[in-house]
Amino acid sequence: MTLCASVSPQAVKPACDARKRWESGWVLFADYDRNARLDPGTGACLIGKDCLLRVWDEIDDMTLRARRVRMTFDSLGAARGFNATWRLCGERGVRAARAVILAPSGRLWRARDSDGNGIPNSSGGNDISCP
Repeated sequence: MTLCASVSPQAVKPACDARKRWESGWVLFADYDRNARLDPGTGACLIGKDCLLRVWDEIDDMTLRARRVRMTFDSLGAARGFNATWRLCGERGVRAARAVILAPSGRLWRARDSDGNGIPNSSGGNDISCP
């Protein structure tokens, strides 16, 4: 499975967005040929064919960023070679921001303020930033 930011998630053939702007929307698809591109077949999802599984629309008035364009998950749910921190930011600034961290194991968790300064920390312990 591949999860990626998409500039056009509602298009007939959505594509991954190289700008890493997840607030424009994102898509989840079965990526059988492992080329990180949705190559849709026709009809129902069939074994051996890429298949669009889920589409999320854009988020208004917020930014949702990660340093990755996409993540690929194996059959056990692991994201081997991929880790990310999605940062959700709004007008209230970084102290009101939230973040979700993805580990290569596939585990997700909410970022916490581990140093007590009011700003959530990334998996490396650094304060998250907002654009």
